[in-house]
Amino acid sequence: MKRKEKFKTYIHINIVYFLMMLVYYKYIGENFNYIAYLKFSNNYIVNKFLLGAVLVEILAGLILFLKDDFTTIIYLIYLYLNLIPSVVFNTFNEISYYSILANVLLLLLLLLSDRVYIKMRRGYLEDNKKIKILASISSIVGIIYFFLYYKYFNFKNLFLQDIYITRALFRKLGNAILGYLFGMTSRVFAPILLVLAIRYKKIKYFILGMVVILILYLSGALKSVFFGMILVLIFYKGNYAEKIKKINRGMFALTIFSIIENELFNKSLITNLIRRVFYVPTYLESKYYIYFKDNFTYGAHSFFKRFFHEVSYEPSISRYFGEKVMGLSGFNANIGVMVDGYISFGNTGLLIYITIITLIFVYLKSLKIDFRYFGVIVLYVYYINTSILSTLLLTHALAIFLIVAYFLKNNKEI
Repeated sequence: MKRKEKFKTYIHINIVYFLMMLVYYKYIGENFNYIAYLKFSNNYIVNKFLLGAVLVEILAGLILFLKDDFTTIIYLIYLYLNLIPSVVFNTFNEISYYSILANVLLLLLLLLSDRVYIKMRRGYLEDNKKIKILASISSIVGIIYFFLYYKYFNFKNLFLQDIYITRALFRKLGNAILGYLFGMTSRVFAPILLVLAIRYKKIKYFILGMVVILILYLSGALKSVFFGMILVLIFYKGNYAEKIKKINRGMFALTIFSIIENELFNKSLITNLIRRVFYVPTYLESKYYIYFKDNFTYGAHSFFKRFFHEVSYEPSISRYFGEKVMGLSGFNANIGVMVDGYISFGNTGLLIYITIITLIFVYLKSLKIDFRYFGVIVLYVYYINTSILSTLLLTHALAIFLIVAYFLKNNKEI
């Protein structure tokens, strides 16, 4: 990526930061009752704003020194998805400083890993064989889910309606083994099949991939499955430099349309999306950091909880926290891998888990995967923000993706 383009990205980051600040102050704070700032003095808010602006300015400027395009785009996504929302939220609310510190540490580790590569031999499998294998697995899982659950399908879910009603229903219908098949197929096999089908213009396999993803989406109404399919299509074209332009333009458009819908139509659909994707995670993370300070779980909430008997976080840490701590019936207070590290082992866990995240991206960078698969990687960036480590690796099938990625063509083989 040329230095001129990096500088444009730096300018974009600053513009989006101030637009995010404006959207929060004018619309999110009032419309969604995030108004803790009303009890702060003006001087206090100004001081917090200035400190936050300096931090964003420094970390945005560091993007100019990155050399690897893959590291640059991951760094940029975490700036937009994590750092800026935490700084904006902190300007108008009192939150745990860990909410910002963890994001700063991740960005700095990504910066340090910019020129780190892992030398490895690549796995090889012909694309035609990949298509047949992925199509076979996707078909089997799709058929199983269709015949088990078709009578529970609510087609309003396709229009993002009745989402939580469907989720509540499928919590009762769920099966652990099928859940792992669901994760592998909806997040790895079917999305990669879509990319290969587009790449080789195989319409029947493209349709198969789309149908399987929609069947799995209707079997639980998990929006990440639906939007994951969209991400794969959005990020199919272009190299990393072109994808960075898409992200910059997308963030700018998102904030501008939020302002327009509020000012001209008195609506808050996009504003609610911004709140849900960017600010709710920061809000929840802060609550976890505060609640589990000096009260660590030592892994008792994870996949390994079967080895622990003293502490129980049933049926999951997110449901436990949402219902028992926050007092919201049926609420899943999802957290990401960094928070998972802290509540497990404190500062040591936070550093270890941030290092694990960085190593995952170093591994993917070293594979030099075909640009066309980047939509799948973006989806996993989101899951890293909303899943504990054991869930990410197993239920969301990151472990499977890291294995499959080893056999995907790299950019030199396109």
